[in-house]
Amino acid sequence: MLASAQQLLLSTGDSLMHLSNFTLTTDVSAHGHLITLNAHGLEWDLHNHADFEGFDYSTTITSSSLTLKWRIGERIREWRDAGGQYGVPNYPCNRFCIVFTNVGCLEIAPRDGKMPKGEDLGISYVSFIEAGENLEGYKHYELIPCYDPSKETLPYHMIFRFNGGQIIRVGAEKADFVLLD
Repeated sequence: MLASAQQLLLSTGDSLMHLSNFTLTTDVSAHGHLITLNAHGLEWDLHNHADFEGFDYSTTITSSSLTLKWRIGERIREWRDAGGQYGVPNYPCNRFCIVFTNVGCLEIAPRDGKMPKGEDLGISYVSFIEAGENLEGYKHYELIPCYDPSKETLPYHMIFRFNGGQIIRVGAEKADFVLLD
């Protein structure tokens, strides 16, 4: 079941975050987590098919932006080039990003130093958290509740939790899914 972009308006304080050209599936994994975005007519599995490349944050007096970047994993590119084996979508690019504009909240919780660095490439889940909720109280592997903003009336921020324990939390006016190359 997909939530429409109009339903996914997330409060960042005084403004709303509009997911302009993508949605998150409201169907969750067996553990109650979202791992898939829907954009450009495809499901983009951030847990199984993509490796996180990093982020860029920039700010000026009048605006700020955050760009989260991924690449399609090498194994997935090989499967795709072999004809889309194993149910892997034929992604139209090797890299993509999500660009958040007019960022009102950016919080990064540290990774678990005991985890191998390679775990920082994979997303454990994408979710939402109440704007006033504190990440500090959560342990790295404790589950953060998965909210469905289309069914709730509270303000939310979007969070990305990585396999290595790091969490990126963002609240912004707008988020765009961008194909790179």
